[in-house]
Amino acid sequence: MDYASDKSTVTIDESVTNWYAQTVSSNALSKIPDHFNKIPTFESLHFRHRESFDPIVITNWPQEASLTVLVTGMYDDVSSDTKPLVYAFVHGSKNHFVGHFLIKPDFSIRRISHHDMDNVEFEEPFCDLGDRTVGTKTVRNRIRAVVLFYFLAAGHVRDFGKYRDFWRDFTKSCAWIANEGSLPKVQRQDARPAARSPVVLALGATTPKKRAGNEELEMAPARIKRRDYSHAIRQSPIIISRSSSSEQAMIVTSVDARLRTSEVANDLLRAEIATQIRSLELYQARVTADHQLESKVADLVAEVSRVKNEAMYSQNAYRGIQAQYDDLRVQHINALNDTKGLHERLRQDRSRLIQADKRSKVLETEVERLKRKMNEAREALDDSSL
Repeated sequence: MDYASDKSTVTIDESVTNWYAQTVSSNALSKIPDHFNKIPTFESLHFRHRESFDPIVITNWPQEASLTVLVTGMYDDVSSDTKPLVYAFVHGSKNHFVGHFLIKPDFSIRRISHHDMDNVEFEEPFCDLGDRTVGTKTVRNRIRAVVLFYFLAAGHVRDFGKYRDFWRDFTKSCAWIANEGSLPKVQRQDARPAARSPVVLALGATTPKKRAGNEELEMAPARIKRRDYSHAIRQSPIIISRSSSSEQAMIVTSVDARLRTSEVANDLLRAEIATQIRSLELYQARVTADHQLESKVADLVAEVSRVKNEAMYSQNAYRGIQAQYDDLRVQHINALNDTKGLHERLRQDRSRLIQADKRSKVLETEVERLKRKMNEAREALDDSSL
């Protein structure tokens, strides 16, 4: 089946159906098992939770972004010497949208628009979703489908919906990833003419089962240089002419097996080298980011030290003010006690004054009484003398 041009055979209405991890996996294993089994597992990818970032980054986190993000590549900007990591996140009412952002050196977050996606150096498997013959919108749709699948598979989202063309985008993405970023093609038998060389006849007679079992080679025929190896074999006709037909078939089969083994080894070596180069670039980007973080941490440590010194100075000043306050408080208490003592003496003096005033009035009354008696006595003496 040509997954580059086929239509999905899943007979469900994707516009009203939610996709779950089990649904996607079961349909993929049923419809495209060869391609689906070749895509990387979610364990090989780099997920990060929001809490693992710097607190400043968390404060700038997009409100609609998921708590978990996925590293998809690096951002290559000619105006900057660094390549910050690019993170994909899921958002939307049905978890059906995928956004991308990067963290700037000042810990602010920059959303990556569709136009800026051309500057992203995607890592595997997101770099294998198309070539120059595929439109940028198609590649974006495939990235969206693959990111949503990995979020499902990792359990970071329960399901998603409102994605009508998900199955088409996902199956084509699997085909491209399985073919290591090359255009998937229909599997065909080798159609080279039999008259070119007896080697071709031997290949057709002895290796059809092997070819049928090696789909990876048939999926990428441009990487198998059969023409050069056939030419090299035809340059040694003496070996074949000296042997019988059965010996020729055995020799040709052995040579063809070695050539195929060499081709597979070369392809694996190239893929390993490309993977190592991408890993090295990603490592270098992470080292650069770590250095930037270390510089930020050093600045923050210096700031914390300065704040601690200011806090210590303020604490010492506070202690001095507290001591002065305690002294003033003691003086105030003593003054209050003195005031209370003065009030008490004043009250006692006032009480004695009142009592003295009362006694004075009594004495005045007694004096008046005595004066009246003296007057009466004088009057009595005067009367008696007459």
